[in-house]
Amino acid sequence: MCKIWAIAHHEGWKWLPVTRSGSRPPTTIFRTDFVITMTVPDVSQLVLIIDDEEAVREAVSDILGFTGIGVLTAVDGVSGIDLFRANHHDIDLVLLDLSMPGLNGADTFQELRKIDPTVKVILSSGFDEAEATRPFVGQGLAGFLQKPYNMKDLVVKVSEYMGR
Repeated sequence: MCKIWAIAHHEGWKWLPVTRSGSRPPTTIFRTDFVITMTVPDVSQLVLIIDDEEAVREAVSDILGFTGIGVLTAVDGVSGIDLFRANHHDIDLVLLDLSMPGLNGADTFQELRKIDPTVKVILSSGFDEAEATRPFVGQGLAGFLQKPYNMKDLVVKVSEYMGR
């Protein structure tokens, strides 16, 4: 968006915010021969993704970013805890992988709850939901997302727990 705005400004294009129903109106940049319309992300909501699989982190980050949700990513439990400690007042939701080397999802969850007992955490795993969530019973786990998941499942589940 910033790059497009810089080009438009440099070229002397005129722009006009267009209002429509919904929380994020698009910004339209006008030029005599064409129109570009894009949605301005509302990054007032932030998700922390803790997953050791780079492909998962990148895909989830791209999908959530496209929907206007801000994203922080961590490659393991330890770095996830560090990121959460530094940003927990801004983080609305954590998407946590169960099986990671080093500090696993269950231990990471406990550490996150020590920092903020009200943190919303969605557990993600390729294991069956009943088996994967057993260690979390009665501990305030917000939800579960079965791997592999598709874009729709991800967006629906995240939106559900973020009140969107």
